[in-house]
Amino acid sequence: MATNSSIRWYNVSLCGYYPWGKGKPAEFGSLLFLMTELRKFAAGKKLVDTRLVEDPDQLKTYLAGIDENSGVYVVALWNEVPNDGSSVTALIGGDPVGQAQVVTSELADGAIPGFATYFVIIPEGQVLGVLRVVDNIPGLPALKSYLSTFLASSTNAVVTKQMGHEVQIVGYKDPAGTLHKSLYPRFALSLLRLMDQAAFIKANATKVRKVIRTRLLDVVANPKDLKAWQTFIGFLGLAKHAAPKTEMRVRYEVDVKATKAEISAIVEQFADDVEVGTDDVGFLFTGDTEIHWLSNSIARSEFALNVQSENGVFATKALAKELGPMKTKLLAATK
Repeated sequence: MATNSSIRWYNVSLCGYYPWGKGKPAEFGSLLFLMTELRKFAAGKKLVDTRLVEDPDQLKTYLAGIDENSGVYVVALWNEVPNDGSSVTALIGGDPVGQAQVVTSELADGAIPGFATYFVIIPEGQVLGVLRVVDNIPGLPALKSYLSTFLASSTNAVVTKQMGHEVQIVGYKDPAGTLHKSLYPRFALSLLRLMDQAAFIKANATKVRKVIRTRLLDVVANPKDLKAWQTFIGFLGLAKHAAPKTEMRVRYEVDVKATKAEISAIVEQFADDVEVGTDDVGFLFTGDTEIHWLSNSIARSEFALNVQSENGVFATKALAKELGPMKTKLLAATK
């Protein structure tokens, strides 16, 4: 069965161990090094043992799977959510990475409730993509936190020393075995933009007569989105209506007469966050009936995958098998 899927691409701008100072290249380390180390780390481990000490503002995350095909890596994270006693999707924490049983009934002992997020990494192109299979949550902040923490604490380059009751990191060892005590692990991404659309909008900024905004409001989990929804229904005289229990799509349009600087500022403000069909900004020009959506400037791939899910969870091995033969096509979308 074909499953509609998409990838939103990012450039891996930093990955490795760097000396102090902006703009200096890595002493060692690479995206391929990171993926190789992550596969070694996962080998033979139970899911529950892959949690790292991460950002306290992020959900607890585990490495649910990592597989490679033809130089295309697929990584899945499992993002733990609080157990409120209801029937939710969960993985068995004591199962091996990539083979954890999916359960959806009332939680069994050792089950970790949560949701999966998927990512595609192609070291050859120095790119990382957020894979959306059907409508799964993107989860990029958790991945950045996980990979940054992994580089800092869990690769074979890490050198530690027992200090009393604590284990402290004393430095990082390069492939030749030399210990470096003043290097800093760094991992950073930047959104890949195909500048044709953004540049076109900026070049024709003085012709913009209307700005259109579309948004998908998560009124259940996001207080800011709930407040925005309440404002919208207040305009309609429906302020007393209770908030819905699902996400809400809204679209609003504003006639404008703006300067080039103002339109350029809008483009820059939203360019990294727009998403086709759910969170976008469009521009309508004088004498034109076509809406020019800002999301069209983002490097992305859209395709169908012949993969089956187990209660909504996809295996990284199956995803890699589908995506590996597509490597040339995927890389072309990032150029």
